[in-house]
Amino acid sequence: MKAVTIKDVAKKAGVSIATVSYVLNGSRKVSAATAQKVLEAAADLGYTPNTLAQALAGKQTRYLAVAVTNNFSQLSSDSGLSEILYGIGEATYAADYSFSLLFADQITPELIAELAGKGVEALLAIGFPPAHLPKAPFPIICGGLSYSTNPDPAGNGVWFSYQDVLNLATKHLIELGRRHLLLLAPAGVCSAAPTDLPLAHVLAEPTSAGGYWAIDKIARTRTFDGIIAFNDGMAIGALRALGRHHIKVPEEVAIVGCTDAPVASYSEPPLTTVRLPWRALGQAMVARFLGDKIPNLIPPKLVIRESCGSALWI
Repeated sequence: MKAVTIKDVAKKAGVSIATVSYVLNGSRKVSAATAQKVLEAAADLGYTPNTLAQALAGKQTRYLAVAVTNNFSQLSSDSGLSEILYGIGEATYAADYSFSLLFADQITPELIAELAGKGVEALLAIGFPPAHLPKAPFPIICGGLSYSTNPDPAGNGVWFSYQDVLNLATKHLIELGRRHLLLLAPAGVCSAAPTDLPLAHVLAEPTSAGGYWAIDKIARTRTFDGIIAFNDGMAIGALRALGRHHIKVPEEVAIVGCTDAPVASYSEPPLTTVRLPWRALGQAMVARFLGDKIPNLIPPKLVIRESCGSALWI
């Protein structure tokens, strides 16, 4: 089969060979529309730029890029992001790859062109919706925490589903006899929550302070006996607010967090939470790039401690 050349890409994109070179090497500014045409043509034809003579005489560059969205706030208040990167680091080291890290508001055609010029073999995109990504001449593996039941229809990513988290936590609290449940979470999360779950929504910033002040405002007129918090920091803030109002946990209110941050087992009482194995997510993204058969969704796990009162209710 005849190898695809830069000339073929130029012909398909309707631009000059020099323009294709500018886009793929990132050596000159090219308009976003032109860059997108070139990248789509290269991706359609399966063309990979001959960067560094592909690490001398056809060898792989063994170089990946990792992009994290600046809006990935669900990781900022717990240890999730550092754990994902640790997992990526372990997996790339074991496979004799290296990677560079960047933060961005979005993945643009210009960024794809710059990475192509640097010879990356793949981009691991943390927190970016797959539907909004431009075409690229290399694989893009997406991953993170999704609020959709089917975050990646094309099957190119590895995700946690927050709907799985809510289903797990809600089922557990209902089994313990709790009937008046709150979802303590940021607005964007609440709006994406399944409507078939019996959850009243309380909006708050995804921090310990956010959880504290949100529950402090409604504690005196309490009509709830269970709280599911977006992350463990918010859950611990809620614990403190309930304590301030002399509301006993778990006797009067049960609380479930999410992520299983290190602090969760040291709160008072220790926090029941839904564990998201962030490190395994990072490892799975690399494994997906390497060709391993990895499920699209990694299941969460309920970690039962004292804040939900299992021993009191079973």
